[in-house]
Order: sequence, then C-alpha cells, then structure tokens
Amino acid sequence: METYVVMFQHNGRKISFMVDTKYFPGLINEYGGSHTLIMNVVRFKPHESSTVMHLCIDDVKEILSGIRPEKAILTHFGMTMLKVKPWEVASSLSHELRLEVIAASDGMMLEL
Repeated sequence: METYVVMFQHNGRKISFMVDTKYFPGLINEYGGSHTLIMNVVRFKPHESSTVMHLCIDDVKEILSGIRPEKAILTHFGMTMLKVKPWEVASSLSHELRLEVIAASDGMMLEL
C-alpha cells in the first residue's frame, strides 16, 4: 500500500502526521525522531479482514513504544474507537507507556 509521511520541522523539533495506514514495521523508522506525533487511529481492535488498512490501538502501542515521542495525539476515530471513549484509551496509554498521549476532539488546537 502507499503511505505518505507528512513531517514539519519547527524550531528544531519534528512534528509528524501519520495518515491513514495499516501497520508495517517501516512506520517506526520513517517517523523516528518525532517530538510530536499525530496519528489517525480508526479502529480499537484490528479488523477481521486483512484488506482494511487502518491502525488499531495495538498498532499504536507498538509504534509509540518504538518512537517514544514527547507527545502523541490520536485522531480520526471510527465507531469502534468512539464506543470505548478515546480520551480514556489515551489516558490508559499515557500511564502504560509513560508518555503524553492525547485524544483529539472537535475544534482542538495544539500549541507547537
């Protein structure tokens, strides 16, 4: 599948946006060194079909464990994420991974 990396450098800091994608190990390398990582997380659990190409929370854990950004923002939630309250999932990930994980909300602004 094609995946595009969107990154910005600002005051010596790398801000990255991980667009819709299915997990593959190269994501950790491509987004490595990110200080802030914004991730599209459509699903809570993996889809039964291998043709559905969206990240789930298990993928997020693996990516964040490998990259260790200072801040991760989860966004672009599908129904399976909305049903489990993304803000609670983000809080749990913050505690488990010992890094700042935030669930985006409508109208949210991020100070860089």
